[in-house]
Amino acid sequence: MVKHARKVALRISIIYIIIGAVWILISDNISRTLAQGRFEVYIFFQQYKGWFFILATGITLYGLVYRRAYKLVESQQELVVKEHELQTSNQHYQSLFKHNPDGVFEISKTGEVLLANPEGEAIVGYSSEELQKMKNEGYVPVALKGIVSVDDAKKRYDASIAWINTHKNVVISNGAYYLDNFNIAGGTITIKAFRDPSYPFEQGHWSAYTSPRLASIEKVDAPQWVQVGKPLQVTVNVQVDGKPSNDAQIDYFFFNKDGKVVVRGEAKPSQESLGVFKIDLMADDASKLTPGPNQLKIFANSKYAFRPDISTNTILAVNKLSS
Repeated sequence: MVKHARKVALRISIIYIIIGAVWILISDNISRTLAQGRFEVYIFFQQYKGWFFILATGITLYGLVYRRAYKLVESQQELVVKEHELQTSNQHYQSLFKHNPDGVFEISKTGEVLLANPEGEAIVGYSSEELQKMKNEGYVPVALKGIVSVDDAKKRYDASIAWINTHKNVVISNGAYYLDNFNIAGGTITIKAFRDPSYPFEQGHWSAYTSPRLASIEKVDAPQWVQVGKPLQVTVNVQVDGKPSNDAQIDYFFFNKDGKVVVRGEAKPSQESLGVFKIDLMADDASKLTPGPNQLKIFANSKYAFRPDISTNTILAVNKLSS
């Protein structure tokens, strides 16, 4: 910045010197030529050429200074805008950081936890130094007294301290995978699988959950017209993982023309065919339908994964069917 300022000042000085030298040489020659040996005329030109030089150099300096000052003011305005954007961005970050429902940690390149939001502090609970202190004191949390002995608690403290020292993080889990490394500078997280022989589940044990076995409603056979108070039956064809199956729960809801739920229940699987469920609406329930359009909503959930497939059907109810 200082070097650039010196260059600008030097450039202005050189321009001023060049213009002044050129003006002196040219104006002196013009004065001698116009005076033609008359001294009083020569003095007249010399006097006014000085004033003209002051005027010309003043205008030139004004232009140069104005140009630099304009850029300076413009840069300052841009700086103010950038500073405001930075403050807004920082406030947004702080809001996301503090109010994030998940634990958020700021970690150095060496793995040291520099900052944690409230949820992160709740996850971490204690530092390795505090864990060591509790181990030395034989401290057992109130909720675990009578369940965990002092010796068992010390073993847990040792395991937690060893984990923190090895992995440089405090996200301790007992699942199939664990957080081995979190590189905030590189934007990478390394997750590894447990390969401890004492781990109770063999490799591939959780593979069944990689592709959820979802239920899907393939067909709904429902009447378009029904008579209020007359029993009716609806047939629902369901597949689980692409095949007809009874391993699903089929819930249904009847809405009257005002959008109010008047009948609800669970469809029963058919004894004759796999993947076929029947909704039997008895007379008492059918009498709750109102003349006009009624809506039937069916929710199919697999017993292996809860993500319903939904079917919506409109059934027109009348007081009495025309003969």
